[in-house]
Amino acid sequence: VSCLVVVTTAKWIEYDQNKKREELFGSWDEVFLNVDQDDLNYFRKNAFLEQISVQSIQEKVFLEGDQRVVIGSCDENFLEMGNIELLEGRMPEQKKEVAVEEEYLEILGVSKIGDVVSNESEVGSLFGYKVVGVIENYSNKWKMINQDVNYASCFIVNNNPRQYQVFCKFKRWSNSDPEIN
Repeated sequence: VSCLVVVTTAKWIEYDQNKKREELFGSWDEVFLNVDQDDLNYFRKNAFLEQISVQSIQEKVFLEGDQRVVIGSCDENFLEMGNIELLEGRMPEQKKEVAVEEEYLEILGVSKIGDVVSNESEVGSLFGYKVVGVIENYSNKWKMINQDVNYASCFIVNNNPRQYQVFCKFKRWSNSDPEIN
């Protein structure tokens, strides 16, 4: 009976930790950094993957101290896989539109949907961009896991990406297959 109690408790703790992990970080299992354009097709056709999401990084703007703004884009799966909420508005659909993580609004010198990034902003490459969406703060939570990964904080329409990051969710059976892993 005590073995059953220990096993049940351990399984419950594991379930609870997985649920909390998914609430904070989403449903992806692995992120692959610096994927080149040719390798994206490999991920899109891989039989062991249940779902993928691609985030592209186009520019990193370094500000005072260790603060930086990362400009990028993502596909339609990113918010869902990352369990990230669009607080208001929408994701960019046209050039000169930007969706911004809530904590970066002030850095861009904007405060709400419809504002336009002015010439006085510290992020010169977004001058003239109209804010069309506000995203919940996610990147600082995700950086707790790995400080070296650059997650986009300002999303624009895909425009000359410099690097791709592929977030993968493995099919359930592939996680327990030792040959695959």
